[in-house]
Amino acid sequence: MPFLFTRPTVSVGGNDVTLVRGQLVDSTALLALDTTPIAMVPGAGVDTVNLPQALSVYYQAGSTAYTPGATPLYLWLGFMPDPVATGIIRLNVTDLNGLTDKFISLDLVDIDNDAADALNAPLGIKLADPVTLGDGTIFVTVHYVLV
Repeated sequence: MPFLFTRPTVSVGGNDVTLVRGQLVDSTALLALDTTPIAMVPGAGVDTVNLPQALSVYYQAGSTAYTPGATPLYLWLGFMPDPVATGIIRLNVTDLNGLTDKFISLDLVDIDNDAADALNAPLGIKLADPVTLGDGTIFVTVHYVLV
């Protein structure tokens, strides 16, 4: 599944340079997102960490609502290969069970994983629990810095 932004966009404010990556996740990928994570940001290189700053999801409802396997339903942003186990940002996406378009956003909350998970690792997204039935799409945007 291709990135919608083929190159990271750059936003400069103060002393920070924030990179932004976005990706469209179709219903087939969304239905498998609890077992098949999606890499959002490639590994940053030797001795470098992609440090997320914010995560947002725009949900475009389809004709059938998703049924979450758990409530609340969380989308995790963390380090590949398992963004849930190495999660940095947890976004409540329980509202994917509706038939109305929605925008959901969250800034960085906490980093409580082993730094070894972060070095040179790509950032990815994964659902903590399955969803079934739905046919809507999501557009996921990650804001991050390199450290």
